[in-house]
Amino acid sequence: MPTLKFVLQDGSEVHTELLDESVTVGRLEENLIQLPDASVSSRHAVLMLVEGGYVLRDLGSTNGTEVNGVRLQVGEDRGLAHGDRLVLGSVSALYTEGADAGDGSGGTALPDAEMEVASVGASSERPSNFSNASPFQARTQKRDVGAVAVMAFGVLALLAGAWVIFLVFGMEVSL
Repeated sequence: MPTLKFVLQDGSEVHTELLDESVTVGRLEENLIQLPDASVSSRHAVLMLVEGGYVLRDLGSTNGTEVNGVRLQVGEDRGLAHGDRLVLGSVSALYTEGADAGDGSGGTALPDAEMEVASVGASSERPSNFSNASPFQARTQKRDVGAVAVMAFGVLALLAGAWVIFLVFGMEVSL
């Protein structure tokens, strides 16, 4: 029975036997394998049963998917073999097949979870805004000079018309 053993950043493990023809992996509960890790996308990857073996496909994840240290391109299918080491975002996994896959008494050891240590900066300054914190570029609109000129002319025309109406009603009619 094919299995996946995931090692999360906090050191906890998720052990899953692959039983379905299509197994989605991601951070959301709607996935068959849910990995509660911020580096894993909502719908990160899918495992598909093809000719008796599983194939892994990245679904456009933000932090990517690797098999044995080789990063998958979005939509690329990679056949899995016993002992393959997977990385989804920063979550490590081991793919195993056969009798020793689920008993935990042999086979290949789990990959080491690589932990990056964050260091405190020498100095820090409060940002004036958080526009640089967004992964999305800000939408900027360019001003159309012609449209601005037409609007300005229209406003002036309305003011002139109002002035003429004021003068006309202010006139005394003498008969």
